[in-house]
Amino acid sequence: MQTFLFLLELAGTVAFAVSGAVLGIEKHMDIFGVGLLGITTAVGGGILRDLVVGLTPPRAFQDPMYLLVALGVSVVLFFPFVRRLIGRSKRVFDALMLLMDATGLGIFTITGINTAITLADCTDPLLLVFVGLLTGTGGGVLRDEDREALEQRDIFLAPHGMEQFHLEIQNLYAALAPAAGVAGAGRDPDRRARRGWHPLRRGAL
Repeated sequence: MQTFLFLLELAGTVAFAVSGAVLGIEKHMDIFGVGLLGITTAVGGGILRDLVVGLTPPRAFQDPMYLLVALGVSVVLFFPFVRRLIGRSKRVFDALMLLMDATGLGIFTITGINTAITLADCTDPLLLVFVGLLTGTGGGVLRDEDREALEQRDIFLAPHGMEQFHLEIQNLYAALAPAAGVAGAGRDPDRRARRGWHPLRRGAL
């Protein structure tokens, strides 16, 4: 069962990385923009989920495999012949985006709920639905926010792009803080304090 869930999560990571990277390619971004959109889309929802249910540091930082997979997929899609194939037809682009978004949304909604139950001991049905939707849609929201900041083809946008991603995580976490308090009910309130990690602390992300 664990192997199946792992493969499912890996497939969702690939699907969302393709979704983000393809959007960057369609906007004629450089490799940094394509890579950042691919990574943001692939792991952004999971990071938000972990912050809400109190899993800190987020799993994407504990195990960088998902980040590396998203980066690898983005780099492969940036190859010239792949870009030409994607850009050959608007119909191909639209179909690929729809397929990858639908696949990632479905997979990450399921794995998000499973993670909240198994790793964070969440049992409230409403909270589980919220966490599942957040995991499935959070990466896409961050991707669309990052897109405007990265639409110029300039590698010197790299520091600004990372800062933008960091600020978006902070803002979304602040907005979701009440839900994080609900998720943490019944768990050890000093757990994160003992670990010495806080998502809003400078240098934490």
